Amino acid sequence: MSDRSGLWALDKDPVTAEDATPELMEEHGGKFRPQFQQNHEEDVPTHPYKIYREIVENRKLSDDEKAVLKALKAEYAEKWLEQKRDEVRQR
Repeated sequence: MSDRSGLWALDKDPVTAEDATPELMEEHGGKFRPQFQQNHEEDVPTHPYKIYREIVENRKLSDDEKAVLKALKAEYAEKWLEQKRDEVRQR
């Protein structure tokens, strides 16, 4: 598999956000949440998928960590979307 195909395969992992139990979120969430939160607090935050992609590309993760990371990506994607909706309403 080439590096490029690996990048395209990031979301083809059999692990899903639904696999992230509350216990796993407590155990592993602290490793990743600060990056998502810091991005979310920026004046112009990037989509959380970018944070997710950077972590996946630069770290070897266990299935548990992948599940937590995907759950955080989904959580912050919803916050990002809501923030964008609020910006549109204020115009």
